[in-house]
Amino acid sequence: MILYEGKVLACQRAVGKAEGGKWEFPGGKVEEGESDQVALAREIEEELAMSVSLGSMVKSVFHGKIELWAYRSCWDGVEMELREHQDAKWIIPAEGDMLDWAPADVAIWKEVRRTCFPKA
Repeated sequence: MILYEGKVLACQRAVGKAEGGKWEFPGGKVEEGESDQVALAREIEEELAMSVSLGSMVKSVFHGKIELWAYRSCWDGVEMELREHQDAKWIIPAEGDMLDWAPADVAIWKEVRRTCFPKA
């Protein structure tokens, strides 16, 4: 989960891919020998051409046989490039509540909303 100027980055999966059109937090699979933090930074670079600073874990959830970890991340503010997604937007809580989240990201969104936007 990437924070910037009080907003969180949500990315829309490309049509034609599994769960195409649904919204998610960027990230991906951990490769052998990688920590989850290293994998997250690598995946964000590959998917969005972004550099991020990783912070603490927000939430870990299981979706089927997959475990997802969400970490607080801060963006350096340099332009991003959509390489895997069809859209991306910086959202506030009311916008996030309206998105059609991928099933694996629903619980993460709820925790992000609760911990990052406690007064919203």
